Amino acid sequence: MALGFDDVLDVNRLNCIRGLTLSIHAPFFDVNIASYNRYVVEKSIDIMIKTIEICNLLNVKNVVFHHNYSPFMYNFDEDGYTVRFCENFEKVLGYRKGDFTISFENVFETNSSIGNKIINMLNRDFIGFCFDIGHFNLFTEITLQEWLNNWKGKIFEYHLHNNYGYRDDHNRLDYGNINIKDFLMVQKVSIYTIENRNVEDTEASINYLKSLCL
Repeated sequence: MALGFDDVLDVNRLNCIRGLTLSIHAPFFDVNIASYNRYVVEKSIDIMIKTIEICNLLNVKNVVFHHNYSPFMYNFDEDGYTVRFCENFEKVLGYRKGDFTISFENVFETNSSIGNKIINMLNRDFIGFCFDIGHFNLFTEITLQEWLNNWKGKIFEYHLHNNYGYRDDHNRLDYGNINIKDFLMVQKVSIYTIENRNVEDTEASINYLKSLCL
């Protein structure tokens, strides 16, 4: 179910999913609580807080946030970005009332480093990672085994889609150069989310997973 930024204010729209066990993906376009622009930071904190408040109201198991660190945009200053991010995310955490976990997803980063820095600085058992195999395939400079080993025990969710290493296509699982079967054999997690762009591709991905007999 896709919601816009303002939809989270209309709780009545969410009645159809009450009672389900859910993983929610927070808004992420132009959301950056570690920005150098204080106006962006203020609005981004507000968006994250509204997302947490929705998680409090629903039976949410996990919520996924993008930390939105881009090494080229921020001149590879992981430490400075981590400090700004964590100082502002502490303000968001004050609104968490439920027992759901919080996961930070890899996107543009080339290795597992900044993710580790963020969860170590925030230092809560309920904060971990969402590993996105498609984003890994596009940007990584380390092996899959290295990345998963570095995040071992702290990955709460996988995002599953495929691509050919050039664009974030979100293809069905059997269209791309990622060996999905080998990936899924490396390390098990609690939540698996298929991220395709339409119903037909999602159905094809489900059937592909069934064919793997994992």
